[in-house]
Amino acid sequence: MGASGFRIDAAKHMSPEDLTAILKLVQTRMGGRFPTDFFVWLEVLTGDQVNFLWSGSSWYGSHFTDLLVDALGSYDELNKVKFFDGGYPSQPWQNTAIPSNRIVIQNDDHDSQSPDFNRDFGHRGCVLVKSCPVAEHRNYEIRLFIDPYEIRDKNNDWPIRIILSSFYHTYGVLGVPDGY
Repeated sequence: MGASGFRIDAAKHMSPEDLTAILKLVQTRMGGRFPTDFFVWLEVLTGDQVNFLWSGSSWYGSHFTDLLVDALGSYDELNKVKFFDGGYPSQPWQNTAIPSNRIVIQNDDHDSQSPDFNRDFGHRGCVLVKSCPVAEHRNYEIRLFIDPYEIRDKNNDWPIRIILSSFYHTYGVLGVPDGY
């Protein structure tokens, strides 16, 4: 059955040129075009770096878009490259450089599950392993798929919505995926 795509963790620590070369190689190995249902999503957690990472021609803004279109050959191929930037659920429209159809949303991620990380959910989400009641967490997950916060166009806004399972604690240390 195969896979429809993959995720690149900590993509903001890679240059757009390197990421473009990787995606071009994948495209080439897949016969020169990505399959219709293919997508890749890049984890680019922004936090207070949002303006630096996305604005104008810097880093992941128009510079990266231009590189990808040149390498992949079309906007159809470009649209299969998605981003998770951590803005949902409290700031879903913080990233104005990337169209909403290329943004992946999720309630919590492995970084926000770490005891030392504080992603701002506001009143719109919670992290299961940080004392969030199971029923409350489940309701946020259901909302993610049925009616995400501030959605404007149900057919195009944030079409990739994912759930990342929580890690667990064993003998006082973190388990998979951030285990020791």
